[in-house]
Amino acid sequence: MKELQQAEKRMFRDHPFYTCLYAALKKIEDDTVNTMCTDGREIRYNPAFVLTLTIPELLFVLCHEVLHVAFLHQVRRGDREFKLWNVAADFAINGILIKAGLVMPKDGLHDRRFDGMKAEKIYSILEQEREENSNTPTPSNDQGEDGEGDAQADSQGGEGETSTDTSGGNQPSTGEQEVPWGEVLDGTNEDGSSLSEVDKAEIERETASPYALARDLAGLANQVYTLRCVLFKS
Repeated sequence: MKELQQAEKRMFRDHPFYTCLYAALKKIEDDTVNTMCTDGREIRYNPAFVLTLTIPELLFVLCHEVLHVAFLHQVRRGDREFKLWNVAADFAINGILIKAGLVMPKDGLHDRRFDGMKAEKIYSILEQEREENSNTPTPSNDQGEDGEGDAQADSQGGEGETSTDTSGGNQPSTGEQEVPWGEVLDGTNEDGSSLSEVDKAEIERETASPYALARDLAGLANQVYTLRCVLFKS
């Protein structure tokens, strides 16, 4: 579809690192998926979802899927909860894309405190926060005779609230988020069977080559761009 092609052209022009990895993934139109997802071998997308995005936002989501694969999120979940793993993985990669200048759709997940963290560490933090929230007693509506409870909370400036910077996203990191788009599915063999540890190691080996190539090509592209700037200025 033309919207996808326009986003791909921008990726090819401006983001050579993502382009190399994206080219290795099969793209499949699939109206049975809600938004877009990847299992490390292919990207499946619902055309109705694609039409809800601007071209810059679509580019972000495509690069988002690429980073799931580059970071091997499809084989690193282990026995972690699928939903929470996806949330942690999104927090791990969206900050990278934002720093690269890409435009995240408004409902994306981002919290600056997770920038630079691996998905496993973020998962542990979110899991702990969810447990703490579930153990927190529900505040009483009884304000007392003079409403002292509300007055005390106001005087403290909402001190008990979790302070997060979603930087474009609108879902605070409390361990209870939903992944709005771009899920990463568990990797499988071509016949749909579960991956063994040997299979996962092979996928890591296969991913290393295009990742290294993408890194080298991105570096070369930056050098060419710098050279062009120097030549045109001189």
